[in-house]
Amino acid sequence: MIAPPVGEETRQRLLEVAAELFALKGFSDTTVRELAKGARCNVACISYHFGSKEKLYEVVLVRTFRELAQRRVASLQTVLAEHNGRPPLEAVLISFARACLDPLLTEERAEVRLQLLLREMAQQLLPTEVMQRELVTPVNELLTKALISAVPELDEAQVPLVAYSFVAQLVHVLQLHWFLPKKAQFYRAYGDKLLEHVVRFTAGGIYSLVADGQAAAAAS
Repeated sequence: MIAPPVGEETRQRLLEVAAELFALKGFSDTTVRELAKGARCNVACISYHFGSKEKLYEVVLVRTFRELAQRRVASLQTVLAEHNGRPPLEAVLISFARACLDPLLTEERAEVRLQLLLREMAQQLLPTEVMQRELVTPVNELLTKALISAVPELDEAQVPLVAYSFVAQLVHVLQLHWFLPKKAQFYRAYGDKLLEHVVRFTAGGIYSLVADGQAAAAAS
């Protein structure tokens, strides 16, 4: 195996250290000296590799958004493929919800990614189009497609509202995670119940919308 160039090793260390410090302390409370010390390099390396602390933050967040999007998109692609493009609604909802919640128990970096996401949502240090482009749009487009495939009877005008409502519930669960003193224990004890509740609530709402639409069509 060919070893990466020394400069690339430093760049990767800066990215890893920056992700951890920005997640733990936030952008404003993280100093360039802390970043350099954690990456075992001098302060000038930050400017050399990224131009500024602000640009380093943007690169870290873009990478985080892409990692989050990749897992969510992959979960939807899998469930669509497994059911030949016509998955049951509950399968879509469960697959997507697990892609959001399960990494907190199974992936070492999941906690860092979550904290970075929640901090950026609260502070909005980057232009909003960055998160839209890298995370929101690709995930929402495929989630919308999966919902339409699962429930073709649902009025397409309602689908974006359903998708946003479903995601908002999951975001609320993730925000709750921020304040839990014993996070892993909580999710092992209640994670499946939380997931089941969100899925049943969302599925029930969707089926109710379909029934209302069919009743309105029959009455007209």
